Amino acid sequence: MAFIPAENTARIIMSYTQAGQQVANQFYAQFPTQPDKDDLSALALVLKNWYLDFQQPLQTVSVSLVRIELTDITEEAGEQVTYTAGLPLSGDESATSLPNSVTVSVKLTTGFSGRSKRGRQYWIGLVGSQMADPNHITGGMVTSLQTAYSALIDAISDAGWKMVVASFVSGGAPRLTAELTEIISSSVNSTIDNQRRRLPERGI
Repeated sequence: MAFIPAENTARIIMSYTQAGQQVANQFYAQFPTQPDKDDLSALALVLKNWYLDFQQPLQTVSVSLVRIELTDITEEAGEQVTYTAGLPLSGDESATSLPNSVTVSVKLTTGFSGRSKRGRQYWIGLVGSQMADPNHITGGMVTSLQTAYSALIDAISDAGWKMVVASFVSGGAPRLTAELTEIISSSVNSTIDNQRRRLPERGI
């Protein structure tokens, strides 16, 4: 698909290794004006600090955050920052790790309905002690993940930016410009999901 701009918006890719496999989560943040390298670097530091406070304590030790890549997609040749200061950092959980593909879904909500108005993240690095049964995580883990993603939304907002859902397609056709909707809350489904691309030797 041809490049589709998103006004004053950074595409964020947080990249990890999990038991030797490359895995990632992608999301978007909008700035008041077109971001430059200083803006992107400042956001990267916010994300690293969020990782340290909320993600690292819940992730298996076999997962490491290796880089945070931020790209201004206001225009095709936008600024880009690859942040690696103080990385890699590994998870704190030493309990037995579950297979790479085992995950749960974190729903990112905007207050509006429709596919173009909601986002989703898939957690990386569950361990056995976070499971209530073979098909569900514990209520405590649900609460911890909801707290973590609420903190992410707030951290981006407190810095003066907005975490957004970026929609690049409408009715199966590419948009001329991405539709951006602010994310205001998150929720977690306790039922286990599967991301097969995260299995060993599959690639991102």
